[in-house]
Amino acid sequence: MFDRLSARYDRLNRLMSFGLDRLWRQRVVCVAELPEEGLLLDLGAGTGDIAMEAARQHSKGRVTAADFSLGMMRKGRERQEGSSYDRE
Repeated sequence: MFDRLSARYDRLNRLMSFGLDRLWRQRVVCVAELPEEGLLLDLGAGTGDIAMEAARQHSKGRVTAADFSLGMMRKGRERQEGSSYDRE
């Protein structure tokens, strides 16, 4: 099911949350109080929004994202093209 939704997932998320999903992700990363050079494993990452936000806020840290949906992971990989997000 998520593989079929992956192309539209981010847009639907923005619409259903009236754009608040961006603020929620920023807040989640702040509340997590990640150490500046810490590690983050985002399981069930979807298209990687939280992982990318964590990488943005903590550029010296190491972020790994994983999801059971290959379609979601592929979409997240497309979105991170050209960003400073660690792709290892």
